[in-house]
Amino acid sequence: MAIESPSHRVGQPRTGGLPRRAAVFRHRSRRALEIVRHEGLLSLLARLAALAGYRRGIVMSMSLTPAPPLVETDVELEYGFLEPGQLAAFTEYRPDIGAEVAEERLARGERCFVAWYGDRIVSARWITRGRVRAPEFRLSLTLAADAVFTYDSYTCPDLRGRRVASAAATRSAAALSAEGAQQAFVTVLPENGAGIRNAERSGYREVGRFAVLVLGPLPALRVPYLGRSRR
Repeated sequence: MAIESPSHRVGQPRTGGLPRRAAVFRHRSRRALEIVRHEGLLSLLARLAALAGYRRGIVMSMSLTPAPPLVETDVELEYGFLEPGQLAAFTEYRPDIGAEVAEERLARGERCFVAWYGDRIVSARWITRGRVRAPEFRLSLTLAADAVFTYDSYTCPDLRGRRVASAAATRSAAALSAEGAQQAFVTVLPENGAGIRNAERSGYREVGRFAVLVLGPLPALRVPYLGRSRR
């Protein structure tokens, strides 16, 4: 991965008045409680440490030739790529991102694979190719033409523990494989034991670890990876 300057960071949510800020605050508060409930207090503390500057990541990869076996769930879901006319539903699902940022991502060629439960989006992951960015680490990676990078995956907490994330991930992999992609990459926080297990269930395997130090507006600095991942 290459280090990039802060001016290249993308995908940050924009505020749009008091209702939007309130929705973002509620989502982030719920997210903090979810992290404590599903990953433990240490995971939340590690994420807070990341806000202070020290950030760790695990790189995982999956072969798409052939695509991994589909993971099944007992939830009746429908799957597909997000369409521009579905941004209102996406905003309900991820108010911290919102329609404007999602629209910008789609406009620059990124795609979002979503799982629908009725009229709700309950799980999604963003997919990009070429020179991809991991804004939270201020890092960039140039992929081969037949590779994809998946990021910003999230599953609604009321459907956690029912393999919804893995079911959506493997169907996303099948769709990308049918289009000719041969390899997929993802980064996972080492504190996110549930995320690591979901990735492994979907067919991903660890291929590397890294750590950076982010101080104010300065470019990220590569630093030693300290500690162990949480399984």
